[in-house]
Amino acid sequence: KLKLQMAEAGDYTEKITITVRLVRSLEYRSIKNVVIKSIPTSTTVRELIEEIRKEIHTSITLPVPFKNSDYDTIKIYTFAHGQKPNNTAINLEEDDKYILSNLDSKLEECGIKNETELSYFNLAAYKKFKLNPLEQAWS
Repeated sequence: KLKLQMAEAGDYTEKITITVRLVRSLEYRSIKNVVIKSIPTSTTVRELIEEIRKEIHTSITLPVPFKNSDYDTIKIYTFAHGQKPNNTAINLEEDDKYILSNLDSKLEECGIKNETELSYFNLAAYKKFKLNPLEQAWS
């Protein structure tokens, strides 16, 4: 359910719920979800990252290896009610469009709406995985 919050100057800021997929290992498909609720669409990517980090470090259900992983990049995995990517670990398409590299952009400017799924991962590991995405560690 969407909530509205009265912001300064009488504007209304939509509050949304997003799922963040913590991608610890692409080769092993080691992924855990963290749900961030009631986040205003006026939140910047930088503020979202701070909120995600806070959630990671305060979670009592998240395994320690996920808390200690070196996450540094956020990418849109899928939009609400949209088609899921072919790769179940991460969206490999359109990095320039879906990686949220401008930390000062607001979520609404990035097209993030209620129930959008994001992936939070290590960029160097992603680039290595992208060279051969069909290879899995256990095969």
